[in-house]
Amino acid sequence: MDPILQIRNERAAVIDSMENILDAVENENRDFNSDEEKQYRSFEQELDDFDAQLTKAERSEKVAKEKADLEKIVRKAPTSGTRTDISPRSYRSLFKISQSENLSSGNFKDFREFMSVVLNGMNDPRLNEARSQVSKNGVDGGFAVPIQFGEMLIDATIAESIVLPRARIYGMENGELRIPAWDSANHTSNLYGGFTKNWVDEGDDSNVETAKLRQIKLIAKKLIIRSNASREVIEDSNNFANDLQQAMITASASFLDEDFLSGDGVGKPLGALNDPALITVNRAVANAVSYADVRNVYGRLHPKWKAGAVWVINTDIVPELMAITDANANLIWQPGTFGGIAGAVPATLFGIEIIPSELVPALGTKGDLLLANFSQYGIGLRQQVVIESSNAVNWSKDLTDFRTILRADGQGLWDAPITPRQGLNTLSWAVALDTP
Repeated sequence: MDPILQIRNERAAVIDSMENILDAVENENRDFNSDEEKQYRSFEQELDDFDAQLTKAERSEKVAKEKADLEKIVRKAPTSGTRTDISPRSYRSLFKISQSENLSSGNFKDFREFMSVVLNGMNDPRLNEARSQVSKNGVDGGFAVPIQFGEMLIDATIAESIVLPRARIYGMENGELRIPAWDSANHTSNLYGGFTKNWVDEGDDSNVETAKLRQIKLIAKKLIIRSNASREVIEDSNNFANDLQQAMITASASFLDEDFLSGDGVGKPLGALNDPALITVNRAVANAVSYADVRNVYGRLHPKWKAGAVWVINTDIVPELMAITDANANLIWQPGTFGGIAGAVPATLFGIEIIPSELVPALGTKGDLLLANFSQYGIGLRQQVVIESSNAVNWSKDLTDFRTILRADGQGLWDAPITPRQGLNTLSWAVALDTP
């Protein structure tokens, strides 16, 4: 039987049992007795376990399908960058793990059990002490997340991120990764990496040209995500481990995105808004966005990279877009005509997807509106995820502190905007609206 179908069937049987208890209580017009309450809570736990299994099975099935689809795709060579394909974006592909290989769970039943052991400070031999495995020094502490759960966390983080699903991701086997890239910023005398063309008659000599290569270096930088919770929340909540799991995924995706978008490169990734190839366009009016602004930003994106590009805009820009008018004062970016304001707000500008986000700068500042094709942004990602908990810092408050440690780096693959073969303005993979 299909494993997903089997999990769903077993889950449905648990729901039937729960409904039988509820029916008995309702028909007899009474409260739960102690045995029924205990049984019902046990069924709730089983449901949580089935939900976790179902999520993992469905994700594995999706990843397998995506990998099969990827293998069918033949991609065109990029104008700038390092590879002719888009990097695979799943844990197994990044770290060269076969889809058929069973990953270790560290003998834990599921991620919930692993987190419960870590958070409760239990001395459990199944925990893999990570202190001796942390490069550079041995004082960071924490426990390495079993590889099966690491796959789940990283794949889910990639799926929830803005940049990660669209970027070139490289699995890092150690703390440093060097990537060769073509040096092709100036197209006035060549079109790609220093190559030029010569048409020659039969028997004539052609000019010898030297391709221009450079190196991009990614150095794994440590992202530490911290939070805390009271003993009561940890011990009394049936779903705390599951809630923490989702919170870790959301926080990881958000913090990584923030620096992939605007990091300054000092102990963190160099974000698109600080990239040497970024083009900035001055806005017409301070603290506003006009049609001319959007048009001018769009005009500086390299035409070969319009497909796959996205607008990442501060959430405060949405009302600005809805107020944009044409020369006849007609509103031109509005909900569906027939639905009026009941219709959906447009999801594109010039046919390119819009992603409103709180992670780009505020309205009126450089980068509040960014147009980028993140296939030209490289990310290095280390395989290991580390989790640690401690009550030492907040012992007097009876709070448990916990932290998640990821290691990654990122930067654009171009070293400068492109000077086109013909034309007045430079072009890039990333264009941002600036101040007037």
